[in-house]
Amino acid sequence: MTTSTNNTTEEPTSESSVSSKLTEFGERGTTAKDTAKKARAVSKSRVRLPQKSFQGSKANGPIFQYFMTGDDYSSPDTAGVTTPTKRRHSPLGSLSDYGAGSFEGNELPDQSPRKLTICEAIDEKFSHVNYNASRFCPVDLSPVKFEKDGSVRVPWTLVLEGRKIGYAGDCESLSKYCGNVRELDLSHNDLQSWNEVVTILNEMPHLTELMLGHNKRLCHNVDFTSSSSMSQSKGQKQQHSMNGIRSMSSPEEELVNCNSTNASNNGETASGEEQVVQASASIPMSSSHLNGRGGWDSFTVHPNLKTLVLINTGTTMQTIVNLLPKLPSLQELHLSLNGYEEIEDRVMETAQPHVNVHTLYFTDNQLKHWTDFRKLAQLFPHLRYLFLAHNHLTHIDISLEGIFPDLESLHIAGNRMNSWECLDRLNDLPALTSLRMYNIPYYDDSAPDPAIRRLLCIARLKHVTTLNGSLVTSDNRVDAERYLIRHYLDTDHTAKPQRYHDLVNKYGQLGKLVEVDLSPVEQITLMFHCSDMDIFPREIKVKPSMTVLQLKTQVSEIIGLAVKDFELFYKDALVAEKFGHDSSFTHLKLMSIQLSTISGLTDQTELHARVTVQHLIRQGVKLKTTSKQN
Repeated sequence: MTTSTNNTTEEPTSESSVSSKLTEFGERGTTAKDTAKKARAVSKSRVRLPQKSFQGSKANGPIFQYFMTGDDYSSPDTAGVTTPTKRRHSPLGSLSDYGAGSFEGNELPDQSPRKLTICEAIDEKFSHVNYNASRFCPVDLSPVKFEKDGSVRVPWTLVLEGRKIGYAGDCESLSKYCGNVRELDLSHNDLQSWNEVVTILNEMPHLTELMLGHNKRLCHNVDFTSSSSMSQSKGQKQQHSMNGIRSMSSPEEELVNCNSTNASNNGETASGEEQVVQASASIPMSSSHLNGRGGWDSFTVHPNLKTLVLINTGTTMQTIVNLLPKLPSLQELHLSLNGYEEIEDRVMETAQPHVNVHTLYFTDNQLKHWTDFRKLAQLFPHLRYLFLAHNHLTHIDISLEGIFPDLESLHIAGNRMNSWECLDRLNDLPALTSLRMYNIPYYDDSAPDPAIRRLLCIARLKHVTTLNGSLVTSDNRVDAERYLIRHYLDTDHTAKPQRYHDLVNKYGQLGKLVEVDLSPVEQITLMFHCSDMDIFPREIKVKPSMTVLQLKTQVSEIIGLAVKDFELFYKDALVAEKFGHDSSFTHLKLMSIQLSTISGLTDQTELHARVTVQHLIRQGVKLKTTSKQN
């Protein structure tokens, strides 16, 4: 019985025809435009069903296999369609001899325990399949160059933030990829232990900046001076198979022994039962276990690292103390958001001062006592910039003399100081010139007016030249110090601070300032005279904002004459005192000026009106005409 189906009929295919087709495709793909089309075709084929045009092809044909998976034809024995999760070939072949290759797109769900190595993350982020023209960027502009000879050129600044990196990977591949990297950002990943960090430092000798923020598994105590630090924490177990692979533990198992104040977990406890993972999901071990290169025993000193960021990692202070001698060139250290409540005395017993660190970020922790401030001074004696914002520091009950001789800038905003005397204590820091201290409830309540609060702070702080980011000039300091003297004039002698007595010795005993009301005058009273109309002193109230014309209009209503028929004069008291009564009258000629701009026209000033000659003449002519008619 014969059956015929249109979708299954195929022309015979030989190996020579297959080779010719592949060669023809490679020749057509030499241009950047064709390479981009090829990349898009491969990328789409990994997450979509076969196109209609390929439904008539052999399921095990090499052309079908290439376009559906991106894998080159390797053997005629391959049967069936290659699944999208099959390992993709990188330019270096397999990135690690101990694990699967990188995965892309929607091939693995986010909740998968599969973690990448650094090399796999680079290959996944910058390969031509992912870094293509879909985002208007040509293929050949990728910052990572995969050369034909198998070498890789990675930029000096490498950002791999949030790439699901769990392991450093094979030492040889890591050194080949990242041996010349200067700045590396691995924030928001999931590095499994400090062992991976050691491998990174060993294989990147030129590294100057390493960002490890938000890698929550770096919370275990580690002793970098002993190989015993490789021992596993309680509840964290490893399985080594015959070919040298390890299975992966659950996140709860990894974090079960973290300090409760430093580690962040989801509230679940580890069951303690060993989890068995299939060999296909195994993870490549780091080089310290594989080939002896790097690792704990060989981690002696990293000569070039200058900046280390450990924000929100839960790294313990014991680990920091153990790590510092290995980083002699370290200059900037970030330890914010790690939940430190105190620096324990047992930690300080083994601590060695690090003289090169000049900047320390210690914000958003939970330090309560200023004794920890002195301990930080023992660890980092030559700090110049210290950030302690948003801790729980309260009253400064210890002397700060003799510590931090080079400290120039201190950030203590958002703490809980509870007296003005705390600012006096800060004067013990001889080099302190910049201070940030806003959002402290006690000071905000004691001096609600920001201008007054700033004056009191400047007067208390002897050496500060920048307060809350604003420059303190010499005039600002003089005004603030004189204000503080007057502020405590009426205070009991025993309640006056020592700073008050120091400033009295500097400026002398000052009296209270006279209160001057500078608010604008709304109304004045003028004493109006008009001898021609037999009008003697009469009070009229006017606004200083009135013009001379408006004043004449008001006077015309009183005397019953038109504005043009009389003139106004005012008596200037100062002129009368110097030159006599006759010379003291000033004629108001300009009709548009305001009364407030006339210096001699004030409250209770005499205002005189005189009828014009023209008006009198008109009145006299009218009288003569009337008498002749009679």
